[in-house]
Parts: sequence; structure tokens; C-alpha cells
Amino acid sequence: MWFINRFPMPPTINNSLASIRIGNSFRQIKSVDARAFDKQVQIWINRNEASLKTIRQEIKAKMDDGFQLRIMCYYCFAHEDLWTLKDKPKRLDTNNRIKATLDGIARAIEVDDRHFFGEEHEKVETQQSPPHVMAIIDIHMPNHKSKFFRE
Repeated sequence: MWFINRFPMPPTINNSLASIRIGNSFRQIKSVDARAFDKQVQIWINRNEASLKTIRQEIKAKMDDGFQLRIMCYYCFAHEDLWTLKDKPKRLDTNNRIKATLDGIARAIEVDDRHFFGEEHEKVETQQSPPHVMAIIDIHMPNHKSKFFRE
């Protein structure tokens, strides 16, 4: 099991793309927020290179043995970002942050995200700021290799 600590919080998918006009058509490009996230990921990778080197080596060894990966992402927000004053959940959707998170972590551990066979995500309250992602990566045996699904 490997831990990814204080990974940058990606923008929502709604804030990840910008449309530009080219002649009579429109094209979507990465938004300013998405490009800023890419830079934050690179800074995070540079700061964590020593531990990432070990993680990459251990993951590669497990994948060479036929395992794939399962990833659990915890989206960490301050109390006031998650809850209203009446203690009701705020509209804060993490579903539209998943792809950018997985792409960023895959880039950090140098594994194509096609090897993420299982994903889970959860919003959690933290007193650490700014908002960030904590992740746990574990090995996963694909179901087609499991006796349970073959019988």
C-alpha cells in the first residue's frame, strides 16, 4: 500500500476546459485553472521525487507479477467548504474532479491510468489548508484472474 500525501486539488471538469473560436468553429483547450493544476502537479512531483522513486519501483515490481492498481482518493476540504451554517452539505461535487486527479497521480507514479482497475472517492473534512487530495494506492488482482469469477 502506498500513500500520496497532500496532492494538489484539481479544478472541476466545468472549470477545466475553455472554448476558443477558430474561424466558424469552436475548439476546446485547457483552461487557465487546468494549466495551473498541471503546474502544481509538477511542483508536487519535484518536491516528492525521493519517495515517488521508491513508490514507482515497488509498483512496477507488483505489476510485473500481474497485479493492477486500486486507488482511493480523499478530497480534503475545510468544514466551511463542506457544510452550511445549518449543518447541511454544500453543493461540492467531487465526481467531476476524479479524472484530473487520476491523471495527475498516474503522471506522478509514471503508470498509465488504464492500470487503475478500481477507484473510490470520498469528501473529508480537514483543518489543513488549502484543499488537497490524499490517496491510497493498493495492488489489485483483476477479476478475470480470480477463481471467484471463473466458477
